[in-house]
Amino acid sequence: KKIFVNHNHVTSSMDSDDDDDQMDDGEDMFKLLKRIANVKDDETFAKHGYKKIRTICDESLQGQVFEAEKNEMSPKTGKSKRKRVAIKKVIKELYAESISMEDDMSFVVEEDILKESVILNVLTIANRPPA
Repeated sequence: KKIFVNHNHVTSSMDSDDDDDQMDDGEDMFKLLKRIANVKDDETFAKHGYKKIRTICDESLQGQVFEAEKNEMSPKTGKSKRKRVAIKKVIKELYAESISMEDDMSFVVEEDILKESVILNVLTIANRPPA
């Protein structure tokens, strides 16, 4: 059985059971799942006013890193301007257990995305230079 994805249409067809076809089925399923995950990411970003531009890192210690942009109104001028941001997406289970997975092995990591967020906010937003 092969699965074909074309934007909003998913169709399947039956083929012979060759080893090549079974490999294609697995690859097709992986591509389908990855595409579904990308659509969910795009929906989540849009829900919060962001538009994904590109994937910066497909495999960080606990997830992925994306570049996105958001249109914001300037409180001073009232004009709309685009703001570029980096968004880290982590797997909650890995974060909760402070681990990372690589090649079916788990590693303890000291990464804390919430602490990192607070530090970045203090360094870039709260303490902007006056000029």
